[in-house]
Amino acid sequence: MRILAILSAAFLTTSLHAAEPKVLDDLYKLTLFASEPDIVTPVGATFDAKGRLLVVEVHTHFPPKDYAGPKHDRIRLIEDTNGDGKADRFRTFYEGTDKTMSILTGPDGWIYVATRMKIFRIRDTDGDDKADEEQQIAWLETEGDYPHNGLCGLSFDNEGRLLFGLGENLGKDYVLISAGGTKLSGGGEGGNIYRCSAAGKGLEKLATGFWNPFGICVDPQNRIFCVGNDPDSMPPCRLMHIVKGGDYGYQFRYGRSGRHPLQAWDGELPGTLPMVAGTGEAPCAVLPYRGQLWVTSWGDYRIERYTLEPRGASFGAKLDVAVQGDENFRPVDFAVAPDGSIFFTDWVDRSYPVHGKGRIWKLSLKGGAPQAPPFPSFTDGEKQALILSGTHEGLAH
Repeated sequence: MRILAILSAAFLTTSLHAAEPKVLDDLYKLTLFASEPDIVTPVGATFDAKGRLLVVEVHTHFPPKDYAGPKHDRIRLIEDTNGDGKADRFRTFYEGTDKTMSILTGPDGWIYVATRMKIFRIRDTDGDDKADEEQQIAWLETEGDYPHNGLCGLSFDNEGRLLFGLGENLGKDYVLISAGGTKLSGGGEGGNIYRCSAAGKGLEKLATGFWNPFGICVDPQNRIFCVGNDPDSMPPCRLMHIVKGGDYGYQFRYGRSGRHPLQAWDGELPGTLPMVAGTGEAPCAVLPYRGQLWVTSWGDYRIERYTLEPRGASFGAKLDVAVQGDENFRPVDFAVAPDGSIFFTDWVDRSYPVHGKGRIWKLSLKGGAPQAPPFPSFTDGEKQALILSGTHEGLAH
């Protein structure tokens, strides 16, 4: 017990002495909602149907030999019960997974979870604030087991269909199996983005050519966007506009470095599509919010925003930074609260192995903020491209 107390005090001291991230937009204020030892190594975050925060707490991402934490990951239910703006109640909603990547509340109220090897959904049916029902959506059969190049990134489109990604899997052969019985195989082609019903039926590969498509989102016009990592030897990381059948240029079979002449990063090869914009290092999530796409840049210690600028059938984007921290600020995932504020998780330390640190921040608008600008309407180029590709159902939105 004395050792645990010393470690907790050390972690708390580290957080207290870390410089607080700076908000670079005067419309917003940033507050610390929770930190270690109450929440450690947090990644995915979402608000449930009751407006309560759920956060994935990872304990299986390269744990040290002497790691004293839980043996498996867990989903924490975090609440501010007295209304003072600080979390004061921490409970475990679900536990038992390994290498957990993403979490998202679906429009049906189920909680969707992505681990490295499977996508599933859970819910609490008896009101005790613990998940007691679980259904499988999709799962991998593969020899690949690196913690964060498997299944990842959850989002729903405006038709209620589930989107998720698969990383480059180190080029290993794989079979992706859905609850609806579909089997899709591959290996060496790089990462992919998939789409299926909320229950796992009608699984299809939507696009390919990614490194690790960690973050996926859908804007109010039903456009799909993604942020993905890149090999260290081939920056920048990318913000991409995802279209059905799109190839975004990366194939693992031509080498991990990304420098082979048959690999493309910005549409430079025939048949591949360009990025919307280069992002900061290690982008983990993308969020459509107040007319812009917000991105967590784990490697550049900041929250980025991208204002879309129409470019033919797609977009370019203008970057500005909303929040900038130091090397002890490592934002991972966003969750929009019922009151419209943004919560985001913070890994804190640059270390990949789990380390017992973690924070959750709240970014909220100050009073008198102007109304948010809308996302761009469909351009003539977009409309023509959707019609020619046979995916013009999006024009109904």
